[in-house]
Amino acid sequence: IAFGTNIFAVGDPGQDSSVGYKTVEVKDPVDKSYKKYYMKEGDLVGAVLIGPRVKATGVLRRLEAGARRIKADRWKCLRCGYIHEGPEPPEICPLCGAPRSLFVPIK
Repeated sequence: IAFGTNIFAVGDPGQDSSVGYKTVEVKDPVDKSYKKYYMKEGDLVGAVLIGPRVKATGVLRRLEAGARRIKADRWKCLRCGYIHEGPEPPEICPLCGAPRSLFVPIK
């Protein structure tokens, strides 16, 4: 913690240049937080979380689940909060146009 800001880097932070990572960046001006997720073949493999009240427990749980694809019945858009019901996230968010990679499973 420096100057009231927490910084967490967990899993694979996208350093291997031979891997075709997909990244998702979420900036929340209300929370004053920044999150960058690293995905490989659709699976979460790492993250960097920065902010005054950043919690890494959810990311750690997903990383501990292994490199298998997460199955869920409900998906949340990280950009606008839209909830999609179905076994897979939509290709594009119908509310804000966010790509499939910006959806996370919810229980």
